[in-house]
Amino acid sequence: MCCGAHLCVSHPRPLCHLLLQRPQLESLKLQQSVRNSVQDAVESLGGRVTVGDVSARAGVKISEAEEALNALAADASGTLEVSPC
Repeated sequence: MCCGAHLCVSHPRPLCHLLLQRPQLESLKLQQSVRNSVQDAVESLGGRVTVGDVSARAGVKISEAEEALNALAADASGTLEVSPC
């Protein structure tokens, strides 16, 4: 587990708009409660987050947060960065 993984969402609109536009989203494969909690956490933390921050804010396991962040990044054409701890 790296403490420096960041999600940078480059899409200018909130992630909830993406869920309404495209039916083939990676995030739709997630459990809805996890997806919603992680999405809310990312938005409340300003879009640049660590997996640990999202896990703590969303109240989900680290593995669930990481999976959800990867799916949301794919859906939003965002990127994951890894920085040194």
